[in-house]
Amino acid sequence: MRKNLRTLLAENDCLFGCFVQIPSPEIVEMARHFDYVIIDGEHGHISHEQMLSMIRAAEAVDLAVMVRISDIDPILINQVLDMGITSLLVPNVSSKEDAVTLVDAAYYPPLGNRGACPFTRANYYGSDTPADYYKKDQRGSLHRCHHRRRARPCGDGRHHQPGRHRLPGHRAV
Repeated sequence: MRKNLRTLLAENDCLFGCFVQIPSPEIVEMARHFDYVIIDGEHGHISHEQMLSMIRAAEAVDLAVMVRISDIDPILINQVLDMGITSLLVPNVSSKEDAVTLVDAAYYPPLGNRGACPFTRANYYGSDTPADYYKKDQRGSLHRCHHRRRARPCGDGRHHQPGRHRLPGHRAV
């Protein structure tokens, strides 16, 4: 069973994780004492093959995995989600149009318009029924980040960014 960062966030007051920019499954395995890793596909020079090996390494040592992608690209989003991750960090979501494009690319109908193939790693290569997979996959986590705006502290210790759009059914962190 893959660890889900959204579930960990709901069950814990404090989590510890790290970014991994070096394309090495061994680095991910060495991070086994953390709760999660973020594989940095935006600033790290990580190919899809290397990313998949890093995701497998995280799962082997029971780490939740988030992948930060480089852009709001529907094809890239689909390819990364098909690798079986449950959390995606997307940079530069700075408008309502960006948020709509992101949701459309990341979710199956009726929430979005993501292309479907039940025979991917995300569905254990077809071992779950397609209907169960599509239902389960709609509960993943999308997290967006701003690089160009200053965040200000909220009363609960988190940071709020002006103009922030919440994605349907998801808690922004």
